[in-house]
Amino acid sequence: MEQVRPEAIATLAYEGGHPDHDSCSLLAARLGERFAVPVWETAVYSRQGGVEGGEGELRVQRFLRESGEEAVVEISEASWSARGQCARNISRRVISADIRCPA
Repeated sequence: MEQVRPEAIATLAYEGGHPDHDSCSLLAARLGERFAVPVWETAVYSRQGGVEGGEGELRVQRFLRESGEEAVVEISEASWSARGQCARNISRRVISADIRCPA
């Protein structure tokens, strides 16, 4: 954080459904506090209203507790294509400390 000095941290929201996702959310929150950097979260999935023995309703891209202040960001087709290219590069192990993904 001290070397990179990001303007913001993007992470997954705490949803209580996946320990890796929840750990990333917690870590980002602590780093954001420590370095005074805004943290942007995205909701992936969660379950709500399950009865004993059941899984409940699957909620996709909705926060567990919505405040009414959430922002929706529409992603263009070009951005999705760039994301795919970046993922392909990473899957080919073209990883370095200075990887750049197309904008």
